[in-house]
Amino acid sequence: MRMTKLSAATLVATTTFSITGCSGTGSIRDTYNTADVRFAKNLISAQQRTLTLMELARVRTQDRGSLGSIAGAEAEARAQIKMVAGYIKAWGESPNSTTLRHAAEVDDPLLRGKEEVTALRSLDGASFDRALELTIAAHKRERIARARSQVEDGYDQLMLSLARSVLAAPGEQFPP
Repeated sequence: MRMTKLSAATLVATTTFSITGCSGTGSIRDTYNTADVRFAKNLISAQQRTLTLMELARVRTQDRGSLGSIAGAEAEARAQIKMVAGYIKAWGESPNSTTLRHAAEVDDPLLRGKEEVTALRSLDGASFDRALELTIAAHKRERIARARSQVEDGYDQLMLSLARSVLAAPGEQFPP
């Protein structure tokens, strides 16, 4: 199976959240809870994993036509990482989500994703494209579960808005 232009667009759309129109008032330190911190740190990890998948796709995909959207998606992912990390710092928390202790607390997808990336690095062409499609589908399911949890437990309006945008995105209606 070839990685189609739709697949590349799906990778971009399912890993980038819209943040326009999200604003709040009051002290930022008074607007969050532990669910918000967990969601934000997982968001950073997921975006970092997305960047890794995009790097692999650039080199290993059979569908060279899908590569045009990757550069823009990378810039968006990096901008979101920077924005969310700044938000976490404003809360007085550390945005670092790569320590083993933190990974156990938030189920860090980056650490779990190392095996996934190793497997993808061993593939090329159509076999890579098929494995990437399956990986993207798994990431979508993870993201939806985290977004649902955030909507239920979160407090911060920006994080709630990001979670709701995940749940409202076309193609994101997986069964509970």
